[in-house]
Amino acid sequence: MLPAPYPIVVQTKPGDDVWEYENWWTYNMHDCCGSPKACCFVCCCCPCATYKIYKRADEDLLTCCCPTTLWPLRIKIRTLFRIRGSICGDCVAVSCCSFCALVQMYRELKEQGL
Repeated sequence: MLPAPYPIVVQTKPGDDVWEYENWWTYNMHDCCGSPKACCFVCCCCPCATYKIYKRADEDLLTCCCPTTLWPLRIKIRTLFRIRGSICGDCVAVSCCSFCALVQMYRELKEQGL
């Protein structure tokens, strides 16, 4: 009879972040006029743009009707693409300049191929 195998234990070094945020936003938030097409789309047809962003991010499309769901969406996009930032920064960005934040999220999703 063979002896029972020993369990394999994997240890990480203390303090190492296994999943670090290593990327930056492709476009600065205040560079919303850098893409006139995206800027005009969000400005002229904000509900359509918001719907498209939620659809590309694979979010529940009913939540796009509620404006308080923009900052969780921004957090999801930032986390999905491992973009540096914070929850507080996401909340402030969406609260202070939701138009620029929408353009940035729209352009980021398009840049990432979604």
